[in-house]
Amino acid sequence: MGLPLKKLANDLLRLEINTIVTENLSGTKQNNFRRLLFELAEEYRLRIGKYEAMFNNMPEPLNHQEVPNFQKFTGGKEAYQELALKAHNLWDVFQLKMEGMPEKSEERERTKSRQLLTGRIFEQSNMIVDVFRELRAEAEENKRELAEAGQPNTDDFPNAIWDNDYTPDQFKRLKDYELSPDQMAIVRKAYEIGTQYILLQTVVQIEGDITTYVTTKFLEMPVAEQEVIMKIHDTAMNTSMRLWQYLFQTIGSLLGNLAGGVFGKKNAAATGGTGGFFSKLFRK
Repeated sequence: MGLPLKKLANDLLRLEINTIVTENLSGTKQNNFRRLLFELAEEYRLRIGKYEAMFNNMPEPLNHQEVPNFQKFTGGKEAYQELALKAHNLWDVFQLKMEGMPEKSEERERTKSRQLLTGRIFEQSNMIVDVFRELRAEAEENKRELAEAGQPNTDDFPNAIWDNDYTPDQFKRLKDYELSPDQMAIVRKAYEIGTQYILLQTVVQIEGDITTYVTTKFLEMPVAEQEVIMKIHDTAMNTSMRLWQYLFQTIGSLLGNLAGGVFGKKNAAATGGTGGFFSKLFRK
């Protein structure tokens, strides 16, 4: 219990609050990670197809079947490898395109925003590919252990089918993944942000440093809209920071109780509660 708690606490060292502009909301909560990976890949393909069409004089794709030059139309490892490669190539194309544009021109800022988005697709796709590699290693290890134990069925665990190279109709019949907290965070964050533009971002470090990033897209908006968005962002930040503080206090209390069970009441008093918590928690 101690190690997972300490890892969770380390993951909470940085708080990030994003305010995103989106065209629509589905209003549904998606809990199946296989479907999340598929839908995210679909969104990435459409965005990349739209950008590629700008340079190839092709019509903008309406759905994945109309996206040109793609070989994989699933949400599996090879699909995300293809997305990462195409996003990297587009990043270079946008970089070359900006070299001939005047500094701080509207066209350059627009191109820069598109380049940053392709960079996000590249980074998130590579992180998801790493998740697939971890799932494959886990599946191979589980199969080996079961085979050595003489168990005939080595595929009777959720991540046995580690890849997601299937259509939605096919993976409806598959068990959903059982992901680690780190893996879940990677997939959910990528899915929630998708290809939407982040207008405002505030990052809070455990040391007390607070940094707010404001995009040019936000600065170009009318003042009335800026005020509404700022209020939304401030509310989200205040709520997140209260929750952040509560999580730290909860982890501190749990670690204090754990220490009390192992080392006795004296050590529990030294490590428990909020007083001296951070110095004890992150001491190696």
